[in-house]
Amino acid sequence: MLSVKKWVLYLFLLWAVFSIGCVKHMVGGVVTWENGTLSQGLNNDITDIHQAVLRSLDKLELPLVEEMKDLDIPQITSQFKEGRRVWIEVRSLKTFGMEGTKHDLRPEAISAPLYKSDISIRVEDIRDKTKSYKLLEAIHQHL
Repeated sequence: MLSVKKWVLYLFLLWAVFSIGCVKHMVGGVVTWENGTLSQGLNNDITDIHQAVLRSLDKLELPLVEEMKDLDIPQITSQFKEGRRVWIEVRSLKTFGMEGTKHDLRPEAISAPLYKSDISIRVEDIRDKTKSYKLLEAIHQHL
């Protein structure tokens, strides 16, 4: 039988895993936050993700300010009602010869693909994780 201390420890660890988003987004890779940019690897093609981004912006009533496709990398700029911009970029890891590896180029890692694409979301105010997460969740709903 588990002691009370162990139960408390297990509950705390479970809470910690859910609060950082590792389990929250099981559709793709782990969600990372680095220097104001929210990123995640996904198992979808960039065209599917691009369409999901456009549908999410429409659902959240965010205008499409600019859309670029440079080297098959869709880059979308939108703007929140209070005026802050958001930049969304979708990269195909196939384009860079890195499908499924993220940054691990060992032969055993290359032979076992993890995901096909990578999405990055950056809000103009780099401290605003909440808006980035809400947008990512909306994109997941449309995939």
